[in-house]
Amino acid sequence: MLYSHDWAPLIGGIQTITTALAEGLAKWAATHEGKVVNVTFVTQTPADGMNDSSLPFRVIRLPNLLKLVSLIHSADVVHLTGLPFLPLVLCLLLRKPTVVEHHGYQSICPNGGLIYLPDQTICPGHFMAGRYLNCIRCNSDSPGLARSLSASPLHSHVGGWPAGLV
Repeated sequence: MLYSHDWAPLIGGIQTITTALAEGLAKWAATHEGKVVNVTFVTQTPADGMNDSSLPFRVIRLPNLLKLVSLIHSADVVHLTGLPFLPLVLCLLLRKPTVVEHHGYQSICPNGGLIYLPDQTICPGHFMAGRYLNCIRCNSDSPGLARSLSASPLHSHVGGWPAGLV
């Protein structure tokens, strides 16, 4: 099962890559006799006129919670694009092998972007250098001070979530 919150007919890099992956898996399955691979693509994006039946894999759009649980439960492996929280939690609860593909996230930075937001410049590496107050200052402009503190490297050092996961 492949899951991407945003997908076709929206246009972008994630949509292109995940479509190519699903098509490649379906094509591989079709050319390897005796190997059963059922590719199901799950998304929260409405079809908006797109004909999903023309694709070489099954597409499930806008599943409710019970349907999502059922799809994950029946999958052998789940591939998540981005970091969709609910599907990730369900995969963990159902103990499913899961691959998380996350574009552009830098785990060494509490906001994930390596951009110093107060002046919109490339971060010189405040987190790696232990200048945590600069990380808090950076994040406090956008998500607010409380969220900045909960996502900061300081929080991870006192028994909280690992930096960048909150």
